[in-house]
Amino acid sequence: MARAGKCFECVLQGEVEDIAYKEYVYNFDDKCPQYIHGVPHYEVRARHVFSGSTTFQGEAVEMPSDGGQKWELRYIGRWERKKMSEHVGSAPLGVPFRSQIAVSVGQNVRSFLNTLGFRYRYMRLGTRWQFPNGITIEATRMKALKNEDEKDEYRLVDLENLRVEALLVEIFALTTDEKIDEASQKIRRFAVDLDPYFIERPSEGKEILHSTATLAAEVRRKRPRP
Repeated sequence: MARAGKCFECVLQGEVEDIAYKEYVYNFDDKCPQYIHGVPHYEVRARHVFSGSTTFQGEAVEMPSDGGQKWELRYIGRWERKKMSEHVGSAPLGVPFRSQIAVSVGQNVRSFLNTLGFRYRYMRLGTRWQFPNGITIEATRMKALKNEDEKDEYRLVDLENLRVEALLVEIFALTTDEKIDEASQKIRRFAVDLDPYFIERPSEGKEILHSTATLAAEVRRKRPRP
């Protein structure tokens, strides 16, 4: 069989550190004694970093001297987005942003949250990749409990609306208030390189509204034809 010409592949090898974790998401709701009607209480996340050398904010992991586990507690604020009137000219709409605070905590953080009245919602199983340009990608699978016993992790199941062949992917960069626009533009440019495999779909926690059929149709539509 005659060949039209030689086939080559251009290869650049390297490595990206694999950072894996379990993250337990809590918040106040109307079943909590401390809940105040009409006053929003946003998420707190207890994150167990079990693979990787850095924390969520890029700091070195400091394992407890007694050989315990590395845990972080992270506060997540409400979603915000700049108004259309705040965008200049034909600049693309910025990505949503939210405030966050992350601190190192002890292994009893989950018991501590329960004592304070926070209600356990679901768990995120994730992997994180960090890039030199300040951008981080997290791919997570969210799990809900089949019963009320949060210690029984063997009974975790996929959330009903997440039984699709896809992961929740978040592209983010930590920034300050005055550099939100700069970080937003950087993320937009980075996301272009992931097209058509990354489908932008804002979601609030586990509330993903698109069905499996809709997701599959979008993937087929955006995938390049051979």
